Amino acid sequence: MTGRADPEFPPERIELETLVLRRPMIEDVPAIYRGWTNADEGPRYLSWMPHASEDVTRDRFIRVVDANWRNGEGERPWMIERRTTGELVGAFASRVDGARVNVGYVLGRAFWNQGMMSEALMGVIEVALNRPEIWRVEATCHYKNLASKRVMEKAGMEFEGRLRRYAVYPQFSSLPANCLLYARVKEES
Repeated sequence: MTGRADPEFPPERIELETLVLRRPMIEDVPAIYRGWTNADEGPRYLSWMPHASEDVTRDRFIRVVDANWRNGEGERPWMIERRTTGELVGAFASRVDGARVNVGYVLGRAFWNQGMMSEALMGVIEVALNRPEIWRVEATCHYKNLASKRVMEKAGMEFEGRLRRYAVYPQFSSLPANCLLYARVKEES
């Protein structure tokens, strides 16, 4: 699996062995809503509440991230699609902060346990760490999110610690929960 890096990170498109990560489009809204942003299909460990309608997905997600991509600022997520069919399976977010990239991801329930998120994460890590200015890719997850923990470990990320009262997962509580921090870093050459 080899990701192709564009001159800047994040690139608008990353092609992997079985997946393509690409910039979101307004036409993606129905598939996003059906796949993972509605209350029925949305995963449990999200830092946001499920969307009540496609309108919410369009207005609070697609329009916001489209502006981020146009401005080259903030969170710039990719849609994850199957390379052979173009079917959307999830989303992958990246936030650049100097020499560090923080990532997060969501996968529709129908696609769990098929290795897709591990492939996506490994590809993003490879593309990011091939950039000379990026030295670290990190991610956190709710301390009970064992599936996300396994994805990060499969992608070669190392456990760096437990972050106490770090992030709010509104489906559980309005109070910050403990999180696990994983990272992969470039070694000095």
